[in-house]
Amino acid sequence: MNLQDKYGVDGRKGDVRVIAANNKNVEEEISVSRFLLNLYYRLNVFLILLPQLLESQGDILLLTDCFLKKYAGKQERSITGFSDKVIAQIRNYI
Repeated sequence: MNLQDKYGVDGRKGDVRVIAANNKNVEEEISVSRFLLNLYYRLNVFLILLPQLLESQGDILLLTDCFLKKYAGKQERSITGFSDKVIAQIRNYI
């Protein structure tokens, strides 16, 4: 794609990758004209289906541990885990 053609930029070329996420059934949205069919075909080159967390509840505590370690490290804190009370609250929230 030539950026000058589209945006009047100084003729530089660009390689663009788009990652799009959606929480709707896109085929259904197309059928009721709430999503453009041509855009769907342009975006639907490589489809990755991820289950909702409600469908994979066992992953939630793994994810919370991962985020805890990541952000505790960034904050230079030595937090090793969640209390039983917090884990119970997470499970009850789901």
